[in-house]
Amino acid sequence: MDAIAKAADGRVLELPMGMPFRPAVVKTGADHLLFVVHPRDQDWCINGIRRAEQGFELRADLPTSWAGLTNADLERATGVEGARFCHNGRFIAVAATREAALAMAEIAVREALATAA
Repeated sequence: MDAIAKAADGRVLELPMGMPFRPAVVKTGADHLLFVVHPRDQDWCINGIRRAEQGFELRADLPTSWAGLTNADLERATGVEGARFCHNGRFIAVAATREAALAMAEIAVREALATAA
């Protein structure tokens, strides 16, 4: 709940660790949030947020151009040093650092908003 309050009207929720987040997002009515960033062992994750409890449709997908890319290929596609992996399904990506994860999340937000417009 604190992290949601800190995100304010931003589109990216940053958590101090991986944890269930959807119940809190729903409870607070934080429908503006599109992605979650959190540390994981030696790297950082960027996750999409599901639209509904059931199903896998996301509020926003990660960019199409990232799908299935890793390491140098993903760094080139994103322009972010430290980009490491994006799943083919575009629901999760991994970065080497917090800064890289947040940069990737912001790019994904911009692209999602541009696509929705």
